[in-house]
Amino acid sequence: MKSMPVCYHCKSKDVSLSVSAFWNPAKGMAEVEDIHDKGHYCPDCDGETRLEWVEIDEPDVKPPTSAMSMVIAIEDVLDNHVLFHSRGGSHSNQREAAESLNHLSEMIAKAKKEYLNETGY
Repeated sequence: MKSMPVCYHCKSKDVSLSVSAFWNPAKGMAEVEDIHDKGHYCPDCDGETRLEWVEIDEPDVKPPTSAMSMVIAIEDVLDNHVLFHSRGGSHSNQREAAESLNHLSEMIAKAKKEYLNETGY
């Protein structure tokens, strides 16, 4: 069973944690190293609080889905396309442009299908 921190006083899930973190250059992001014993803040109480860890049901916490991975990949393709055109480039090969759009359309359709399967909608 997984757990999450809540405010000790009002049980709000909306708490700011006081943590120690380090920069992971391989991932290009900060990673939490330690959660401090003191210094947490609850906006609902408008003050410092202690953390209470409560168990949560597994379905409430889902890892990133493969559909989300597809969305990120689609965003990367779009970002690269926009960057290419913002630098004054143009597709000299119409077939290459059509293949890129077809690939993007396939990725979107696959992401939609996976999202519908994963969420049950």
